[in-house]
Amino acid sequence: MHPIEPDRSLRHHPDQPVGPPQMPYLVAYPPMDPEPEPQDGGWDLLVKLWRRKLLILGVVCVCGGVAVLAGQSLAPRYEATAEVLVGGLRPEVSRNSAELAQTNMDADAIRTEGHVIASRTLAGQVSKSLALNSHPEFNPSLRQEETLAEKLGIAAVKDSLGKAVGALFAMFGGTETETDEAGQSEKRQPVVDQESRIVSKLLSGLTVEPMARSHVLNITAAAGDPELAAKIANRFAEEYVVHRLHEQEGAIRRANGWLDERLTSLQTQLNEAEAAVEIYRRENNLFSVRSETVVGQQMAELNSRLVEARSNLAEAEAKLTHAEATAGSAGDAESIPSVLQSPLIISLRTEKSGLERKIAELRAEYTDKHPTMVAMLAQLSDIEQGIATEIERIIASLRQEADIARQRLDRVEARMGEVETRMGASNAQTVELRQLEREAEATRAMYESLLMRSKETAFQAGILEPGAKILSAAVVPGSASFPPKKLLLVVGMLAGAVIGIVLALIIEKLDNTFRTPEDLEDHTSIPNLAVLPRTARRWSGRCDEVVRRPLSPYTDALRMIWAQLSLENRKGDLPGVTLFTSAAAGEGKSHTSCSYARLMAAEGKKVVLVDLDWRQPTQHRLFGEKFRRTDMVNLLSGDVSPEEAVFVDRQTGLHVIFNGRLGKSQGRAVQLDRILALLRTLSNYYDVVVVDTSPLQVTPMVLHLARAADRVVMCVKWGSTRRQAVVGEVRNLLRVGVHVSGTVITQVEPKKYRRYSEGSSYYARTSPVMRSAA
Repeated sequence: MHPIEPDRSLRHHPDQPVGPPQMPYLVAYPPMDPEPEPQDGGWDLLVKLWRRKLLILGVVCVCGGVAVLAGQSLAPRYEATAEVLVGGLRPEVSRNSAELAQTNMDADAIRTEGHVIASRTLAGQVSKSLALNSHPEFNPSLRQEETLAEKLGIAAVKDSLGKAVGALFAMFGGTETETDEAGQSEKRQPVVDQESRIVSKLLSGLTVEPMARSHVLNITAAAGDPELAAKIANRFAEEYVVHRLHEQEGAIRRANGWLDERLTSLQTQLNEAEAAVEIYRRENNLFSVRSETVVGQQMAELNSRLVEARSNLAEAEAKLTHAEATAGSAGDAESIPSVLQSPLIISLRTEKSGLERKIAELRAEYTDKHPTMVAMLAQLSDIEQGIATEIERIIASLRQEADIARQRLDRVEARMGEVETRMGASNAQTVELRQLEREAEATRAMYESLLMRSKETAFQAGILEPGAKILSAAVVPGSASFPPKKLLLVVGMLAGAVIGIVLALIIEKLDNTFRTPEDLEDHTSIPNLAVLPRTARRWSGRCDEVVRRPLSPYTDALRMIWAQLSLENRKGDLPGVTLFTSAAAGEGKSHTSCSYARLMAAEGKKVVLVDLDWRQPTQHRLFGEKFRRTDMVNLLSGDVSPEEAVFVDRQTGLHVIFNGRLGKSQGRAVQLDRILALLRTLSNYYDVVVVDTSPLQVTPMVLHLARAADRVVMCVKWGSTRRQAVVGEVRNLLRVGVHVSGTVITQVEPKKYRRYSEGSSYYARTSPVMRSAA
């Protein structure tokens, strides 16, 4: 058969103008400029995390397992707590009366006592009392741990090397014994350094904390042995109580010693001061009665006598003045108090009143010249004369009393002047005496105070209390406090959750593939025709799905492709030619084109499948055929007839033209015009011509074939092909005027697909398909 010549009459339709074909369909697709991706909302974030839930769960389980292993591998630590009351009620003796006094300790003082408990001095006493230097936990030199050489089974080699080194050392003048002793001396640690390390180790596991709003201190000790932890906590409490008791005993001893020294010194000073006072009194004649001097007492007595003398003088002068003033009148003179108090005056006045009464009675009978009347009047005159004489005598007596009072006042004043002179002379001596007395009194008061305090201190020493009490002794803990396995598990799982979430978000962010039809349509602006689930992985029988299971989801998806392509009204240069391509290799275009062709043939259409992939021909393997020489290249070059090149599928009646590898001398046979002529010829004899081409990234011939084909279907592998590759190749197709009928997502894993498409309209339509395919 002659090689197929291109039918130039069929290159252009008679009604179609000559020149570049019109491309009105390009306006159907907007330019695919990269648009910024919308930011994920909270719901999208949750969907992504739910999509990667198995990964997150796996990381959580791994981290939790690591935490559990870490908790199992760590050495356990046990904690025991003892409670100590600081301060509280204690007996206190004061002024020979016993009473319960509350010691006042604030929060700072209680914290200070906590630091005392955690001091190195107290820790050293605990270490010695418990002999911690003989415990392997605190003395690393006593631990019998398996060395790395023993774990690896090379301890014997190490010993041999040690002996060899010893022998070499002996050859240079030393001995093996000296080498061993040198090694031991290097390993031997100083005793002081070892004790310091034990104390540091002990304090590292000790915690002293005050309880809130109380005088109680919690002493918590941690150790690898639970019994040892309880012993350490109790011993710290006991040593602290003993320390407090010793401190108070020492303070009392120091106070007693100081008091004794001061008392001895003060007693000597008191004796000297009292002796100086007495000597000064004798030398200066400053004798005192009732704590007063003789001059002072005389001065006080003279003051009282002076006041009395002045009072008596004033009274006497007042009486004399009144008497002298009323002496001129007999009637007024009788009203003088001294006159009224005189018994003689009282008697005379009584006689006078009786005589006057008789005279008044006789006047009624006699005249004044009657002898009886004359006698009685003479007697009345004598009585009046006696009263006047007595009044004069009383006035003279008053005058004499006033003179005596004046003289007495003069004598008291004179005496007062003498005493004042003596008082002024002794003032300086008295001042010095008072100073000596005050010094002696102060010394006596201090001596008595210290003596009383010494007696009280000596008495309190017999009832001394430490000021601290163990409220609760530590008990042996039943469980380890470290490592906190539950906490480690929770932290490990939380860390795993965080790591898993971050890892899931990173994977989602780095996932630059297509997972849903909506995503593919958004990036390419090309409608999606179908979603094809993954089928069997064997080379032979991979296209048998449409024959063995005509109602399977995969077959229905292929029917959906045919339905959408058949409803498209566009007609290209090659009517009835459907071209399947992809952006890169391995995206399932060969399998899809084969299955699509077999399905169309099985439904009664006259279909031919043409393999135009010269780089990696696949169709012959899909039908279980070996490489054949009667391939597309031989057909185009005219070496074989069409009947010899066509393979007929017995199950569906599909005609297939396989392809082979292109040789170096066969390049001219594979020309675009020859291929286009072949496809036009085939479209005249078949209802459907299915073309399997190379990927767009492999050869540019696909662009020419796609522009001439009636329908172009682009296959995209689910979760594999990068978005940039697909978008770039679609842009190339649109740039040259290729109308892409749609895209097909291939090799979809149904279970994973449901994670991405749940809730979308397409998923609602295809989810039953996915479940059946799975």
